[in-house]
Amino acid sequence: MNPAPLGGAQRASNAAPPADRLKLFAIAFVVRLAALMLAARIGRFPEFWEYEVIAHNLLTGRGFVYTHMGLERHAYVEPLYPLFVTAVYLVTGASVWALALVQCAVSSLVAIVIYEFARLMFDRRTAIAAGLIVIIHPGLAANAVRFHVVTFDMLGIATVALCAMLWMREPRPGPAALFGAVTGACVLTRPTILARLHAQPCRVRLLARQSSRRDRRRRRSRRPDRQPLALRPRTCELP
Repeated sequence: MNPAPLGGAQRASNAAPPADRLKLFAIAFVVRLAALMLAARIGRFPEFWEYEVIAHNLLTGRGFVYTHMGLERHAYVEPLYPLFVTAVYLVTGASVWALALVQCAVSSLVAIVIYEFARLMFDRRTAIAAGLIVIIHPGLAANAVRFHVVTFDMLGIATVALCAMLWMREPRPGPAALFGAVTGACVLTRPTILARLHAQPCRVRLLARQSSRRDRRRRRSRRPDRQPLALRPRTCELP
């Protein structure tokens, strides 16, 4: 059972002005810049993990290697985030500040993804509120300035949920391919999504059905009351 298409009035109320996304992204980016300045001031920046070591090994020609407990491990983590760090370092001359700024931008995208998901499920006001909650969440802001894959993990899981919703609403090859591509990228970042992927379509379908019921109730409430038909007896005139 797929959600029923929205009526004209409902589509207008759920329309997402481009300014909404831009404002949410800008506010999220400023909040994460503040978290970056605070982390640098209290000595918590930069905070490195194994991904940064692998990136330096790639840049120096040693390959995708991480030395741990005296052993060189060639498949220690998933490849996407170390390759991302390597690319940023290659372009910026291994600048940790540039990497932090790019990660702040990536973390800010989570607010946009949650905004789009909530807009599809509810309405524009709820979507803005959801985006603001993501923006001010202290854990999300703090993780944005750590050189760890968790920021990409959060973005990937949220994007998989959004793509699943789009696929449920429009069961066509295009949304299905997008869902598969985003899920694959998420797995290459960290396989956390595999722990809940089997239940994700079921949860999204349940939410979509609930949204469909709400849409139908709204359309019924907007219908004008039908007036009873006035029946007139037919008469004929005799000559």
